[in-house]
Amino acid sequence: MKGYWKARLLSVLAGAVLAAAAGSMSAQAAPAVMKDGQIFDAEYYAAHNPDVAAAVGTDAKALYQHYESAGKAEGRAPYDPTKSAAEIVKEAQEELKKQAEAADAAVRPKNYDAAASIKTYLGKSADTKSIQAMIDTVKNLFPAATSSYVVYTFGDGKTYTLGPELAMCLMKTADDGTYVFDKTTGTYTPDETKVRAFVSWLAGTYYRTAEKGTFHTTSGRNLKLSGGFTNNPVPDTEAETGYLMKTLVTPGLHEHSPEMKGSTTYVEVDLANQKAYYYKNGKQLIATNIVTGNMSSGMGTPAGVYKLRAKVRSTYLTGANYSSYVDYWMPFIGNSIGLHDASWRSSFGGNIYKTNGSHGCVNMPRSAAKEFFDTVPVGTYVITFY
Repeated sequence: MKGYWKARLLSVLAGAVLAAAAGSMSAQAAPAVMKDGQIFDAEYYAAHNPDVAAAVGTDAKALYQHYESAGKAEGRAPYDPTKSAAEIVKEAQEELKKQAEAADAAVRPKNYDAAASIKTYLGKSADTKSIQAMIDTVKNLFPAATSSYVVYTFGDGKTYTLGPELAMCLMKTADDGTYVFDKTTGTYTPDETKVRAFVSWLAGTYYRTAEKGTFHTTSGRNLKLSGGFTNNPVPDTEAETGYLMKTLVTPGLHEHSPEMKGSTTYVEVDLANQKAYYYKNGKQLIATNIVTGNMSSGMGTPAGVYKLRAKVRSTYLTGANYSSYVDYWMPFIGNSIGLHDASWRSSFGGNIYKTNGSHGCVNMPRSAAKEFFDTVPVGTYVITFY
């Protein structure tokens, strides 16, 4: 799989270099606005028609609309008549290039290395000349690449920076190889397939994937849980793809920790072994024997992925034929099944639950219930399994 992605990404890079070369000095000429071959210099028009500027403002589109609707008929010049259209376009491009360089310098991280960023993504076999060609071409791209830098921070303190040069590898290209530029938004258009490939690479490079989608139990089993919950969290592909689709075309320095699927903080209820644990950031803080739902009467505690809904002190749990006082009540399925102390029991664990279990709740010693109550926040995942 790694070989496949490497070949595909190298192909993407090569295509991006050609696309950039083909489209680097084409079409757009803002602040000269082009429409049906007409070149319009908004700055000149506003400066030489102060009455118009006072009426419609200095927005280029608004000024151009005035020229189209009235200015042309009134004989107002759309640009400096002493200059040729080519000169106007060239000056506009040079001015925007300066503005783009200044904007980029303002947000570019001091330690950013474009070549290293691209090479990390493509692997050691990436062609150095192709990488440098990409950097040079993007540097001279017109319209300029969006000055967006995404600095990823991972749980182990490692970082990775995605800059404009690599971002252009993730953009859509037209049939003629040029980048797709949206004149309405003034940005290039990210390619969702390419962005998704980048996110997959990110997950595989900076996170363990051998147990992706599994829940590793305290007893040593690897389970497939509903919703793909895992205590070996990996980036949420959908969420991260959506984030990059927006951020790649948003100027600025973006510090980002990937949104993860799963959690290393949770309550684990091992129904088969009658044990309950609390893990915080992967570290076990609480462990206790428990008694769960009575299997012989069909009231076994449901297996699944839930969240702690509330914490209530000193209350009565009631049902059709019982009313039991508890000091610590922590529901995780509606308000009917939860963790709580059970002072009426003299022992916990073992096979008690099979014939003398609860009505579905997780019974535990009072001391353990207090510890859970004092330590586990509402909203924490509760994982139950047999």
